[in-house]
Amino acid sequence: MRRIIRLRASYDKKANILLPPFEHHLKYDLSGYPKTPRKKPLSLLGRIVSIADVYDAITSQRIYRSRFLSPDQALGLILKGSGTDFDPILVKVFINMLGVYPLGTVLKFDDGEMGIVTNPPENAKHTSELWVMLLQENEDNSYTKLYTTSLGTWNADQGGFNRPILESCHPSELGIQPAELFF
Repeated sequence: MRRIIRLRASYDKKANILLPPFEHHLKYDLSGYPKTPRKKPLSLLGRIVSIADVYDAITSQRIYRSRFLSPDQALGLILKGSGTDFDPILVKVFINMLGVYPLGTVLKFDDGEMGIVTNPPENAKHTSELWVMLLQENEDNSYTKLYTTSLGTWNADQGGFNRPILESCHPSELGIQPAELFF
């Protein structure tokens, strides 16, 4: 903190560095902590860090909590807090950036198959589609990559993608390390 204060930079630049860590536990409606008498809205960076911090906290294993949410469940929780806990515009931007099922989300389908959400292949014509790497569970509870397929885009009339998704889960619930599958 002292180093930041001693920086040869304008007050505004120093504030941009110091404010987000201070503000990220304050909610959009200014409740939360630290308690402050301020009536001024949170900085843009503070509002962004707040969303990212909560998303990271609820999708990651923590020593103080044994259960964590799948990425799409976490987005649903953040969406519920839109307007009170989080800036509603930034929530929309955040969800649009990650997608309904973020990269690394494990999806279970109605036919018993499962896959992990992945990036579209380099030769994909439609990168807005949801791409999934189908997985096969082995006898030793490890997983083998089968192939990557598109589930298409969200169809509001059907209320889903081209293939019915039964549920989603966090990859660690199944002992899956996404990095091992993607690289």
